[in-house]
Amino acid sequence: MKNDKDVYFIDTYNLSQPIVVEKLPVNPDKFRVIKKNYLKDDKIFYYNSTYGNMKVERAGASSFQELTENYGKNKNYIYFVEIEKV
Repeated sequence: MKNDKDVYFIDTYNLSQPIVVEKLPVNPDKFRVIKKNYLKDDKIFYYNSTYGNMKVERAGASSFQELTENYGKNKNYIYFVEIEKV
């Protein structure tokens, strides 16, 4: 959810817990959702998981792409995020 000044994330992964609304430190003009689990602006990539939003270090917002729900890559690295299985 976003307005002109801020972007907020509403955590719906764990419905047995109270819903959490988190203000993300991103540029709202450049913010977008990349597929299901990846969020980005012009500088930062986040992975949305059962643990909350995790910043993907050294992802490089301009070259990062999601490969699968758990894997992503950029020109220098391949990323794996462990997802809790229920």
